[in-house]
Amino acid sequence: LKFSVVEGMCFVTPAATFWTFLIAAVQEFPRMELRVALENKNAFILAGFLAIGVNTINSVLVKFTSSLMMKLLSTARNASLVLINVMFFGEVVTAVQLPGYVISLGGFLMYSHFRKTDSRPVAPPAAAAEMHRAAEREKDVES
Repeated sequence: LKFSVVEGMCFVTPAATFWTFLIAAVQEFPRMELRVALENKNAFILAGFLAIGVNTINSVLVKFTSSLMMKLLSTARNASLVLINVMFFGEVVTAVQLPGYVISLGGFLMYSHFRKTDSRPVAPPAAAAEMHRAAEREKDVES
């Protein structure tokens, strides 16, 4: 199946909303005070729109790069956030955790470097598949 970003979001969003609501109903609603939620309704609405934005950006990123790049960016983002918190906000990281974060960032930087220095043109997965099918059709026509 080939969906555009918007079509994919139309399929994913209802399921994501259902499961998020179900988990929130079990974990959050019993402890939530309705008065506090109503007083901060703008923050809740903003959080919902930001979540839609994040999901849309993630979908676009996967469509135009790859799921591997998405995973690498996510790992690098998380490791960077931890290291920034250590350097500027005094976050405590154990001797076991620190090498893991450094290795994560190092791996991402190495992947990015080798990807950048690779001279072969890189097409998005959908475009690469279409180019492959077109080449196969040309071979069949020539035969």
